[in-house]
Amino acid sequence: MNARAPFSAALIAGGKSRRMGQDKCLLKIHGTPLWQRQLAVLAELGPAEILISCRREQAYFETSSAWIVPDSWSDAGPMGGIAGVLQAASQEMVLMLAVDMPEISAPFLDRLFTHATSGCGAVFKTPRGYEPLSAIYPKSLGPLASDCVNAGNLRLQDFVLCAVEAGAMRSVEISEQEATPLQNLNAPSDLPQS
Repeated sequence: MNARAPFSAALIAGGKSRRMGQDKCLLKIHGTPLWQRQLAVLAELGPAEILISCRREQAYFETSSAWIVPDSWSDAGPMGGIAGVLQAASQEMVLMLAVDMPEISAPFLDRLFTHATSGCGAVFKTPRGYEPLSAIYPKSLGPLASDCVNAGNLRLQDFVLCAVEAGAMRSVEISEQEATPLQNLNAPSDLPQS
């Protein structure tokens, strides 16, 4: 991995998994619960700290060495998780990762660091749009994220577009084929066949 300034990493894991019918964090991928797999991916990148955005009832996260950031807003989805983590992080830059992307790897995420600079994050963009849950955000976007949640605008695409247009994030365009690691698990039919 390239040398870089210290950064925070955050696992966004507070979703209610309604379509999946069970907590996605506890799904096992090659015998390992998904949340532990994703923490290992983040740890491989060498962050100064790892935070987990989650619901208060997800007590199993207490077994990790990560800093737990319980949801401050109810039913605010991942927008609320991003806002909470940006408030809590100690570093200027914060790498966010969704818990439900089992194909993601540290080298894939490392590509974002070649586009991020001090005060300016980076986000993958596919032909379908931005991938806000595999992105680097400057902590300075915390107030904007909180304002979005408080105003009831929970659309991540809107938030990221605003950040890109303001020059606070760079868009890293990748093809649909390159975006395979960004596919997430939403329903039982998305689970890998064993």
